[in-house]
Amino acid sequence: MKRFQAGERIILYFPKNSYLITLKDNHTFHTNKGQVHHNDIIGKTPGSTIKTSNKINFLTFYPTIKDLIMKVKRNTNIIYPKDAALIIMLTGICSGYKVLEAGTGSGALAMSLAYYVKPEGKVYSYERREEFVEPAKSNLEKAGLDKYVEFKIGDIADKIEETDLDTVVTDIPEPWKTIESVYNCLKAGGFWVIYLPSTSQMEKTVIELDKHKGFIKIDALENLIRFYKVAKNATRPEFEMIGHTGFLIFLRKITK
Repeated sequence: MKRFQAGERIILYFPKNSYLITLKDNHTFHTNKGQVHHNDIIGKTPGSTIKTSNKINFLTFYPTIKDLIMKVKRNTNIIYPKDAALIIMLTGICSGYKVLEAGTGSGALAMSLAYYVKPEGKVYSYERREEFVEPAKSNLEKAGLDKYVEFKIGDIADKIEETDLDTVVTDIPEPWKTIESVYNCLKAGGFWVIYLPSTSQMEKTVIELDKHKGFIKIDALENLIRFYKVAKNATRPEFEMIGHTGFLIFLRKITK
């Protein structure tokens, strides 16, 4: 049975208030619910309960990819797990895939993509703003996924060095300027997923794509998830939800 060891990252779970920490010998983690001693966790099994100095119970787990993404240090908005999961499911991204991402941001999507293309695949992440790259690299390193991602500074509208890619995912303001570049770097039948925050951008993108004739539109959608509070005779939707995050356009390359 696996037990927690020093140097591992774990989740201290408390409903609606969890923490991602790295276990260290003789260290203490401070929360508003009291102190947690790392030595009380090291050697325990996942799912164990730990009491803080204020006698508040926390559960201990290994983090999922969702936990890692939601705890990244952000310098930009991120693509949330609900949208990343749909991208991965509808495009079939898996180990061995070569995937290009444009718009590195904080590295959250790169983290999702790297998790699913490993150990045989590769993610190529392009970012125009150099100051975003190092923080994104740091987030990937902390997640142990940096070796599956190659970071590049540049605009894919100007040049994409890679060819025969399985999937391209763009999170940039004017994707219609990249149509030819994306077409040339994708393998036949490959997917292009476009993430956009507004309907006006989505409309303009699709209008320009219709002129190109190199892609077929599979879907244009918004992905909403609503959680429920479940209790006897009082089950209802939660008052708070992550509503609109972005619009997704799914395309496939066809022969012109």
